[in-house]
Amino acid sequence: MEVIFTPFRGTGSNQKFMRLYCCLGLLKKGFKNDLRPIIAFDGCHLKGTYRGQLLTAITADPNNGWWPIAWPVVEREATEQWAWFLKYLSDELEIENQFHYTFISDLQKGLDRALAEVLPNCEYRYCVHHMYRNFKKKHPGLPLKDRLWNIANSTTEELYDKAMAELKDFDNEAYQWVRNAPTPRHWYKAFFPTHTKSDVLVNNLCESFNAHILEAKDQPIITMLEMIREYLMDRI
Repeated sequence: MEVIFTPFRGTGSNQKFMRLYCCLGLLKKGFKNDLRPIIAFDGCHLKGTYRGQLLTAITADPNNGWWPIAWPVVEREATEQWAWFLKYLSDELEIENQFHYTFISDLQKGLDRALAEVLPNCEYRYCVHHMYRNFKKKHPGLPLKDRLWNIANSTTEELYDKAMAELKDFDNEAYQWVRNAPTPRHWYKAFFPTHTKSDVLVNNLCESFNAHILEAKDQPIITMLEMIREYLMDRI
């Protein structure tokens, strides 16, 4: 089990806990030896007395279930904290060929910049469900939802062009929103590289993991980490 603390900030009675990185050796070994090189990232608020963020790195097992790799506790979600996490994760997983790896997230705060700094050559996907939540604020309705998902699910550039044309004919303003969204390679199947062997479009891996640790997030930090560790050992 790899546990890394950052030094406490402050002096004397004013010392303040900053960050902690945790990775179980068996989970790391399982990812490196047997699992596809796709990793989902997420961050959630701690709900107990001691505030902060629990970041997570989750991958998919051979049955497309969730397989956690690492989970740090940080003071807030920003570029500095994500970069700190990614540097440790990159060392743990011995990431050398960055082009081999794919990451997906809900457009977490600061993650784009951190990936560009630490792992600039990896593929990065955006969760389409998260994109749709932003889309429907200005363009609600089932017909538009179906057309947006048709675009994201297009497996060839020809199908992508056809789906985009259908959206433009139906609602030009919604079409312009999609045109101005992040580049196609981040969230359309037609532009995904094939080496990952996964066409996943949503960040459900992290959502599933977070749903199983709701009770733990209400606890003090050490208690929370122990509850997560015990739960994962039972699951394994």
